[in-house]
Amino acid sequence: MVKREELKSKVSSKLFDQASQVPNPTFNTRYIQGESQGKEVSELESNLFFEFELGGKKKARQDLAKSIYSHSQLSEQKMKAKVKKETILNLYRLRQVKDEEKANADSLAAFEKVIRRLKNLPRLNAEQEADLTLFEIAKEEALVEKAVLYQEERRIEHFFHIATGHSIGEIKKFIPGFKNNWPLIDERSESKNSLYVEGLKLESLQARNQLKLERSRAWPNLKVGPSLMVDQGVTNKNTLVGLSVSLPIPILNQNSGGKSLALENHLKSQKEVEFRKAEESHERNEQLHVYRNTVSILKATLKNKELQKRQNRIEKLYMRGLIASSVFLESVRQKLSYIKSRNERELVALSSLWNIYEFDGAILKEQI
Repeated sequence: MVKREELKSKVSSKLFDQASQVPNPTFNTRYIQGESQGKEVSELESNLFFEFELGGKKKARQDLAKSIYSHSQLSEQKMKAKVKKETILNLYRLRQVKDEEKANADSLAAFEKVIRRLKNLPRLNAEQEADLTLFEIAKEEALVEKAVLYQEERRIEHFFHIATGHSIGEIKKFIPGFKNNWPLIDERSESKNSLYVEGLKLESLQARNQLKLERSRAWPNLKVGPSLMVDQGVTNKNTLVGLSVSLPIPILNQNSGGKSLALENHLKSQKEVEFRKAEESHERNEQLHVYRNTVSILKATLKNKELQKRQNRIEKLYMRGLIASSVFLESVRQKLSYIKSRNERELVALSSLWNIYEFDGAILKEQI
């Protein structure tokens, strides 16, 4: 993804060379031959024109090319920011998938243990038969969940292969643990604009340079050069040398259509910058509230070790016959549901945090 933007930027870098080109000289000639008074006569006229662009056309083209190149460079930065955010979220999600796979494996082991225990009984009463059916269904549900988690792990692996060129095995050392230290975010940002606002500013600059170019096109191009005429008459031959000038008169067309369109685009691009700033200010405030609320919830959640410890206690009580099978079954399901819900909240907090970094124009410099 980033490589594509780099290639686009490389192509845009050649626009300045194209804009700096000057018109080639023009050569035209006219030769006429005939007879006059029974004798051969001829006339030759040749002109060499050098074209001069008036109205600052070349400078306007160069400025437009520079702004297009700057915008392509920013698009490259935006893509890097997007890939960075997605990479960070997928790194955390990969760790979460591993945790959920472990919890699901523990659930499968618990279900199989209970199923074996019930099947080893010489005879089952009605309640035990119902318990066996419920645990077998729960086991099938856990197997389905295992397949879902495997599919998601494959999706994440595919993302890393496309985005970074590395396999999951190669990036395992970069997988972060559960985030305990969440940064404090200020209510108001004093940072620079986001990359999206900067992009709209460059689009506005590009529109302004396009307006300059359209205004320069209202000016005609001046063609000046030497002129040669050879007149072979009946009695004598005349050779004349002079100067030719060609200048279109802009009285019917002064590119008013092109100028008005470029002006409207320029005004629109300026408004787009204002609209985006207002939208990002509101969205940042919303993301900040989501971030703070989610972090406060996460700080109060149980850690995996404590959760597993409590689950082991419930399993022992069930094996001793002190609690009903429905209670044990529900506790296993609740454990996995709790882990998934906590993981979802962690991703929400992370997404909000990096969205805020993005709005503050700090996404490329912040660390994971």
